[in-house]
Amino acid sequence: MKKRVTVLVIGPTRTATTALWQGLKGVETVSVASTKENYFFGRRIAGKSDQPYGDYLSKHFARNIRVDFEPSIFHSDDQLREAFATPGIDRFVGILRPPLDLYKSAYGYNTRNGMTYNGFEAFFQQASGHYDYSRVAAIARDAEVSIVWLPHDALITDLRVLFTATGVPCASESALPLMQLNSSQKQVSAIGRIMKRARALKKLALVRTVAERVRGSWVYEKLVYSARKQALSIPASELAAVRASLAREEAFYLSILAEAKRSIADPSRL
Repeated sequence: MKKRVTVLVIGPTRTATTALWQGLKGVETVSVASTKENYFFGRRIAGKSDQPYGDYLSKHFARNIRVDFEPSIFHSDDQLREAFATPGIDRFVGILRPPLDLYKSAYGYNTRNGMTYNGFEAFFQQASGHYDYSRVAAIARDAEVSIVWLPHDALITDLRVLFTATGVPCASESALPLMQLNSSQKQVSAIGRIMKRARALKKLALVRTVAERVRGSWVYEKLVYSARKQALSIPASELAAVRASLAREEAFYLSILAEAKRSIADPSRL
């Protein structure tokens, strides 16, 4: 019997995790859940489930190589600690994208889905720390676990980066670029807002499952997104203020990005 390998993608959100999930569906040797994110650790923390992680894996993953997606746990210290203390996970994968870009993407995504803020700087003050790589790295260090960090641009260019970094074999000899879903250049329609609210109804498991299953499909893309529009306009003064606030976090991000790129260039370092 082949050795089972479990990889947990911890996010953060807004780093092409939906595209990655969709891309892995086309890889025969890998198993992903039919719903991208099942909120396993969030449900445990909230006391809504006492299911062992092994039983959860057996229910949702059919093959020996299992890639689970829980990108929202990146934003919760308690859920991260729960995940890091859970036996049976062989690799934790985090995705590196510039912090300012992450906040800009989240701001655009939320505003297109009906949320209102008093500008980008006000949004950042409210969400400050949401995409803090140093915070997540510190929690992992305290838990004595390692995170495999993958650069966002390298991953979307070639899915094989994930396989190399996690030690999972991949038969493809040519690059496997990911589809670009949920682009920041797209405007979510009224249908998209309705589906967003439906997914937020965590207690309605059937509604959430149906919504997540169609997410990222060509049907969803055709129905939910209208024609492309210009990127969200953010005043230069607000961008400068947020960039100044993120200076320390940007420096930390660049340090782990450099190490991740060295590891990709020299796989023996992984």
